[in-house]
Amino acid sequence: MLSNIFIPKGHLSNSEKKVQKYIQSSPNRIETLTINKLAVTVGTSVASVQRYCQKIGFSGYKEFKFAFLNALAKQAENQKKENANQLCLDYLNGYQKILEKLKAIKQKQIDKLANALLNSKFNYILGVYYSSIPARLLTLQLQDLGLPTFCSVNDIDGEHLLDNSNKDSTIVLFSINGVKEHYEDYWGDAIANCNNSFLITMNRKAEFSTFFKNTIVLPGNNLEENLSFDQQSVPTIFIEMLMQIIHHKNLQKIS
Repeated sequence: MLSNIFIPKGHLSNSEKKVQKYIQSSPNRIETLTINKLAVTVGTSVASVQRYCQKIGFSGYKEFKFAFLNALAKQAENQKKENANQLCLDYLNGYQKILEKLKAIKQKQIDKLANALLNSKFNYILGVYYSSIPARLLTLQLQDLGLPTFCSVNDIDGEHLLDNSNKDSTIVLFSINGVKEHYEDYWGDAIANCNNSFLITMNRKAEFSTFFKNTIVLPGNNLEENLSFDQQSVPTIFIEMLMQIIHHKNLQKIS
């Protein structure tokens, strides 16, 4: 560590104190300073700089400078590692807070969604752009259970798909912000006419929620939580929670 190079001021002359004070306050400037430039910058003599270097255990300024820059580089590298480790810890701590908040979702809401998906004649799962990730994941997992499930990840295909839906279908839309602009024109009527419609969003004031019979709000809104991770990871975890319940209910149904 750099602090190990320096010695208590009581062991230094006034000129040597000036040298040490400058080195401590401006460590990154040492690389470009010769012994002459350092002496002029500090306002002392070359001999004082040389004596200071010898007093702290080096043969002269050249050896001191080499050791000092090496220690400075190691300190910078250690700082980078510490910063990276802290970033990882902050990230995981933030994630842990989100996972705790997932527990706050009412069990009745999850059960209602699970029952609708398990018992509906047809399931329609929607999600555009990044929200297509949880939409596809839920579709695949429901299809693996043999449940009649269809997915759309764009506006026009979704409109054609929902033409086949009716009031007894189950419609699930994943949307971070739940904005109704644009989607309202394509999907609004079909969703509004469906008894088992679910909006899964991170926006407690989602505009599009007025079209849905049910809205499930997930934690993890980046603007509110000041988090950096991918928002679609939260719906993905929610799907895993949901599928555990569906699997359990499905086994009870079979037996």
